[in-house]
Amino acid sequence: MFENHGHGEVDKGAQSRAEGAALPGVELIATERRRQIEVEGWTPEHDDEHDSAQLAMAGAAYATAARAVVHTLQYCRGRGREHAERQSDPAERERLLQLCAEDEADPLNNYYGRNDDGSVRPPRFDWPWDASWWKPSNDPVRNLVKAGALIAAEIDRLQRAAASTDESPRPDEPCSSHT
Repeated sequence: MFENHGHGEVDKGAQSRAEGAALPGVELIATERRRQIEVEGWTPEHDDEHDSAQLAMAGAAYATAARAVVHTLQYCRGRGREHAERQSDPAERERLLQLCAEDEADPLNNYYGRNDDGSVRPPRFDWPWDASWWKPSNDPVRNLVKAGALIAAEIDRLQRAAASTDESPRPDEPCSSHT
């Protein structure tokens, strides 16, 4: 089902379906979560070890990466380009247009910067693990799929934790500290 291409595994079935029509987000997220479990080995038992909301933090970081890509591309294709084209100095106009072209080609570099090895720098405060595990994409949908899968894993972890103890509030019950 999954194939390794050196940059992570790809669900060939989802990939071929996606070539004809976009899959709904919930299917993309479910497929990514399955990949995380089956290929990466991030099982529920492994997830349970991350009991300080690390999965939620990682999901939020990938959602932020999606926003960074969209924002950078919108700016470069809109106001940034307009600003550059309004410059009376041809050298300044060309410099700003070049910056827009560079940012458009690599929006994550604009937002995060890159390490010496070419990898994208992780968010300074929001990434809970070693930088080598931070692998955002210049594709905002891919980042949101990763975010959704990590958030789904955190939801599942919280529900397992709540089910394993009578002291945890249920989703439909208020915490005693809020009553």
